[in-house]
Amino acid sequence: VADANSVDQPIEKLEVSISQTGQYFINGREVVMESPSQFANTLKQIAGDNADPVIIISADSQAAHQSVIHTMEAARLAGYGRITFTTQKE
Repeated sequence: VADANSVDQPIEKLEVSISQTGQYFINGREVVMESPSQFANTLKQIAGDNADPVIIISADSQAAHQSVIHTMEAARLAGYGRITFTTQKE
């Protein structure tokens, strides 16, 4: 009997959240940003078989601007061109 949890569903979107203190989360799971190339590999690993997921970047208003730039660069290095932004509520 197949378990619904055992069937891999393609990841349609990767929600990258960046906290005020520079912590990164992908779909709610904390991840480390060592470099854009390393983060690109993490994005690809989480996306699995999806060759072009939507990348949703949500950064705290107090997060460093460079952290958003690094995230965009990582998405580019991973080959993902569909990037959008959301705002975090205060």
